[in-house]
Amino acid sequence: MKGLAPILGIAIVTHVHRADADTAADIKAVLLAQITAITAGDGAAFAKTIAASDVFAILPGGYASTAAQAGPIVQRAWPKGSNVASLTTLVSGSQGDVAWATASLELKPSNPDFATGTYRATELFVRDGGTWKVHAISISTALQDIPQMWAKGDWAKRDKPPGSNAKNSPLAGLLAHPADLASHLHASPEVVVLGAFTERGEGPDAGKALAAWKDVAFTTAWTRAGGDGKTYVWLAARVSRKVTVNAKPIDEPYWVLVLAIKGTKDWEIVSAHYSQLLP
Repeated sequence: MKGLAPILGIAIVTHVHRADADTAADIKAVLLAQITAITAGDGAAFAKTIAASDVFAILPGGYASTAAQAGPIVQRAWPKGSNVASLTTLVSGSQGDVAWATASLELKPSNPDFATGTYRATELFVRDGGTWKVHAISISTALQDIPQMWAKGDWAKRDKPPGSNAKNSPLAGLLAHPADLASHLHASPEVVVLGAFTERGEGPDAGKALAAWKDVAFTTAWTRAGGDGKTYVWLAARVSRKVTVNAKPIDEPYWVLVLAIKGTKDWEIVSAHYSQLLP
């Protein structure tokens, strides 16, 4: 399975759909606060962007189900003085008190011997009392599909996300076949699908990207879900596909975050983020 990596640019590109300019500016402000926190290695400041409850974060270096858990992970991943972070692309949309965004973050290390890195962030925000807080987030790098890297080691035993399985989520039944997600996409130019490596689908192309994976079949290792069940839901999961390495079948993992809002008839997906970066 190929992944979907963001297209980098100098200018920040922001699309607005069903959202006024104030909402788009608010979402951008939250992302910029996260950027500032990453640059400063300030986990506490990053944690202030995260909601107090109904939270799930897939971050480089760990999972978090509370704001307090997210802060130390960010601080370990990006220690103070190690990087200068910037926001290079941003696509955001909203409906009522729910918003979503897909962004590209460029990290330039303070040590010139290290290469500049790019991260992709997919986030779901809910407005509470005039303040936007993150309820679901996945931050990853684009990694090439190399099945051999999963053939050894005890990575599966170390993959222990907080919470319990949520197989009753309205989105859980769509995880087995990525192409099934295509028929549930929200009709908006702000819908973005990211995979583990170099593909990206935005707006109408999001459905095309998912449909291209019609021959991919996943099994689900675990799921975590949340949302108010009325206007928005999120689903995080680790899924795997069978591949053969040295004549032996193995389960190649992918981590996925799916965000959806309530449409006129059913749940409509606004973001799907696949990654092979072990949290």
